[in-house]
Amino acid sequence: MTPRWLLSLAVLTMLVQQSLSFMATMVLPVAAPAIAEALDLSPALVGAYSVFLYSIAIFSALGCGAFIQRYGPMRVSQGALIIMGLGLFLATAATLPMFVLSAIIVGGSGAISTPASSDLLARYAPPRHAPVIFAIKQTGVPLGGILAGILVPIFVLAFDWRGAFIASGLMCIVAAFALQPMRDRFDGERQSDRSLMPTTEILRTLRLVIRRPETRKISFAMFTFVGAQAIFAAFFVLFLVEGLDYELTLAGRVFAISQVVAVVARILWGWLASTIIAPRLMLALLGLGISVTGVLTGLITDDWSIPLVGFAACAFAATAVSWHGVLLAEVARLAPPGQVGSLTGGVLSLGYIAMMAYPAVYGVMLAGDGDFGYGFILAGLPALIAGCLLLRRRPRHATLHPTLDEENTDD
Repeated sequence: MTPRWLLSLAVLTMLVQQSLSFMATMVLPVAAPAIAEALDLSPALVGAYSVFLYSIAIFSALGCGAFIQRYGPMRVSQGALIIMGLGLFLATAATLPMFVLSAIIVGGSGAISTPASSDLLARYAPPRHAPVIFAIKQTGVPLGGILAGILVPIFVLAFDWRGAFIASGLMCIVAAFALQPMRDRFDGERQSDRSLMPTTEILRTLRLVIRRPETRKISFAMFTFVGAQAIFAAFFVLFLVEGLDYELTLAGRVFAISQVVAVVARILWGWLASTIIAPRLMLALLGLGISVTGVLTGLITDDWSIPLVGFAACAFAATAVSWHGVLLAEVARLAPPGQVGSLTGGVLSLGYIAMMAYPAVYGVMLAGDGDFGYGFILAGLPALIAGCLLLRRRPRHATLHPTLDEENTDD
């Protein structure tokens, strides 16, 4: 049995890694107003930056498994943090090609953070308690957003926007070196003779994702859940401001409160999936919840009171923004021996596709009829399908990896 102190150390190190990885992806979006003013660029730069960032993340997530197996999750995490820091430095050249290159580097290295952290924690987390442990680790994503929201504006005011990129990059690099003392302890199972063939690895990962019904279902759930989350993150504040004539500050407060609720809900769902409800059933319920709360959010009108709007926002956030730990623990549970990082990367690649596809479709719909509500309602429908698929029982002849804890099955 893993000592509690060692498990706590693993969770803490991966929490730091996840927080800084996500913060790095948010530096440009947060600093965008200052960049646009200083360089006379369009704020649309943020959209283009995100497209490049998530496009490369798809392939990075698919191909990172072999690197995690060869060098170990800790070394890969360190390398990703250093490369992200250097990618942020490149943006200070203040040319469009350098912004594109920065997005490619930050996106490609940032996509490795979750597969690496899942691979490491899967080795130490007791299977029964994996959902809550993974949920705690995944709070690094909102924490990274909080860090970016607080620190990047401070850096901009203190050093200008270039200084914000440099300071944020230095944080990533310093953290990478701070993780070095843990490397030998956590990378003891690395396979130094593992071959590195990115194209072959991508194809192998795709086969890993699609060859079994259970991994196909969980991948579809990832796609639909991330898509609903992307709609909420990209358009909810705009919905309140442009659709309902809210002041930006009030809309921002409603959104911020919903994010706090989402962090608490992540841990709550993880705890429930570790103690009371089977993880797959928990995911099915979350899929159904996303569809219901998506409809609720889409029905908001200017007749609704602020508390009622806040309730709808918190309900949607508690489902669409709070499933990560349970789903990633289930992915780790389904992975063959030594391939947690590969399967996690493959499933995540569907999420990155959704992060681009859903907002694009919503934008087309919004341009067509100008109604914000329909997009939230429709965003929940695929999650409803995913939830129904996850509710279906596995065939009796289906087999799972023998290391899986039977208490975590739902049959």
